Amino acid sequence: MEDGIEMLLLDEPTRFLLSHEPNPRLNMLIGGTLTSVYGLWAMFVLPGFRKVPFKLKVPFVPSNKVQTRNVMKLLEGRKGRLADLGSGDGRLVINAASMGFQSTGFEINSILLAYARIQARWKRIPSSEANFVNKDFWRVLIILTGVFYSYL
Repeated sequence: MEDGIEMLLLDEPTRFLLSHEPNPRLNMLIGGTLTSVYGLWAMFVLPGFRKVPFKLKVPFVPSNKVQTRNVMKLLEGRKGRLADLGSGDGRLVINAASMGFQSTGFEINSILLAYARIQARWKRIPSSEANFVNKDFWRVLIILTGVFYSYL
C-alpha cells in the first residue's frame, strides 16, 4: 500500500529557515547588523545632544530631495548670503553654493560637520562659497545675511 503525501512529508527532514534548531550564525548576523545600525545612528545623532540643553534638543533628520528642491525654487533669482542654522550633512549649503550664494552652515555635531565638509570638497565647491562652522546656532550672532534657513 502506498503512503499518502502526509506520511512522506513526515518522514523527510525539513531544512527551512524557520526550524526548531537554534542557528548561531543567523543570530550573530542579525545581532551584528542591529548593533552596526545603532552604532551609526548614535555616531551621527548623539554628539549634538551632549552640548545642547534638554529643552532645545533636536535630532538630525535629513531633508529629502523634494524639500531641498522646494527650498532651491524659493531661492531662484536671489543672490547674496545664506545661513543654514543646523546644517546637518550640508546638502542645502552645498546646493545653495552651487547656485551662487555665499553659504554658511552652522552645525554643533562635529561628525556631521566633517561629513558636510567632505561632501563640499568632493563636489569641488570652494570653502569661500560653502563654509561650515562648528557652533551652536542658538549662541551665534548672524549679521549681514540675506537668507536664513532652518529645517526643524
